[in-house]
Amino acid sequence: MGVTDKIVKAGAAAGALYVAYKYVDEKHNISSDVSLARRLLSLRGEMTSRFESGDYNVTSMWYETLKKNPKKTCFYYEDDQVSFEQVEKRSNQVAQWLLSKGLKK
Repeated sequence: MGVTDKIVKAGAAAGALYVAYKYVDEKHNISSDVSLARRLLSLRGEMTSRFESGDYNVTSMWYETLKKNPKKTCFYYEDDQVSFEQVEKRSNQVAQWLLSKGLKK
């Protein structure tokens, strides 16, 4: 078997593999799952390095998200949508009320 024959067979195998992948992807939506897995792994690495640095915590995550997405929905409650901005405003109101009742930081 010559080099040309090997190249043709390799090309045919690659083509068949691609067609099979497209068929399976159409049936099971694998490409979006793979894309999501890549994004989650990337996010996991980023979050791990941030937490290990010691200067990143839940509070800093909250304020970062609030700054980026103040109008975005944070919670769904019954038929209402509550934005990050609304949650921040309400939590500050509760904190001020607790402080007025004598709660210490």
